[in-house]
Amino acid sequence: MTVDSIQTSNFIKKYYQKENRLESRSLLSGFITSSVPFAERWIYMIRNLICRCYDIIKNKIYCHIYMPYIKSGFKACGENVFIAPRNKIEGKENISIGKHVSIGPGAVFYSTVAQLEIGNYVIFGPNVTIITGDHRTDMIGKYISLITEEEKLPDNDKDVIIEDDMWIGTGVIILKGVTIGRGSIVAAGAVVTKHIKPYSKYISAEKCYRRFSDEEIKSHESLLEQCMKN
Repeated sequence: MTVDSIQTSNFIKKYYQKENRLESRSLLSGFITSSVPFAERWIYMIRNLICRCYDIIKNKIYCHIYMPYIKSGFKACGENVFIAPRNKIEGKENISIGKHVSIGPGAVFYSTVAQLEIGNYVIFGPNVTIITGDHRTDMIGKYISLITEEEKLPDNDKDVIIEDDMWIGTGVIILKGVTIGRGSIVAAGAVVTKHIKPYSKYISAEKCYRRFSDEEIKSHESLLEQCMKN
């Protein structure tokens, strides 16, 4: 093996060691010691390096430029709020978000007329949908798609309130006029059309269970208060 090829091998190995990916290192080690031509090894290394650099730059741009731009459009937005890419949010001026909130990828939030209030310490899984309104459907002689916002009834748009300490699972759909009480968990794929009491585990309208007993709730909230003071 030539000096150049040894240096190349060491460079590639160090690159993957910095990434701390054992599988990639083992695969690359076998690749380096194989009979693959030197030029192809360089192309392989450079291509992977470019891809990784692209991902890093893309994430930096999103986190430091685009996500702050999204947050600036909300009615209110607290600290430590993360909004994953590939979300569709309409009516940001009607949306208030507390602190320590994480919104997973693929979320669809529509709040063009009514208010959407999200509390503190809330986790949204991927592909969560929240819609604070619907179409008017009782007008005779007019297509639903042609009914304007001015022609809608007050009941067509109602606020959605999501209180503190919440976990909203993957694919959950939350519709207008719903309040989800603090400390609740909404199971993946659930459709929420009615209020949920605090500290509930909601699977469906027919399957909704208590998360804690009354004593456990008191203890839980007392400990949370102590943590906040500290």
